[in-house]
Amino acid sequence: MILSITKNPIAAIIFGFLFICFGIALAISDLIPLTWDTVDGKVLSSEMRNRTDGMHRVIIDYTYEYDGAAHQDHCCDLWTSDEQYVKSMVESNKAGAEIDVLVNPSSPSESLLKDGIRLFDIHGKSVPAMVVSAVGLLVIASGVISLLRPELRDRDPGEQG
Repeated sequence: MILSITKNPIAAIIFGFLFICFGIALAISDLIPLTWDTVDGKVLSSEMRNRTDGMHRVIIDYTYEYDGAAHQDHCCDLWTSDEQYVKSMVESNKAGAEIDVLVNPSSPSESLLKDGIRLFDIHGKSVPAMVVSAVGLLVIASGVISLLRPELRDRDPGEQG
C-alpha cells in the first residue's frame, strides 16, 4: 500500500521541507561562482554549434593568468534554443578579445566567463532547484491542508466527494 500524504501530514511536511532544503542547496551551489575572483583574459577562439533539434551553444576557448600561472579553459556547455544569445556571445567574444574571467581561488584551473553568466544557466542547476523547491511547497501545502481538514485524513481513498 502506498503511503498517502493525507494519512500522515506531519511526514508530508517534513518531506516537503527536505525537498525545499535540497532545492535551496542546489540554487546556492549554482551562485557560488559569482563570489570568485575576476581576472583579465583573452579569447583564443569562439564558434557556434548547432544541433538538428534547433538547439545551439557557443564554444569559447580562452586563456587567463592567476597568481602568476597561465591557464586555458572553455565556455559554455549549455545548449539553448536562444539562437540570438549564442550569436551575440560569438560576436562579442571574437579571437583576441579581452574578457573578464571568474576564477575559483581554491582551484584556479576552474573558471567561467563573467559575461557568459545568465541566471538559470551558470551550471544548469537553477531550474531543477526551482522545480524541487516547488514540489516541496506542494507537498507541504497538502500536509498542512490535511492537518487543518482531518476529514480528508479519515476518508477511505476509494470514497468519492
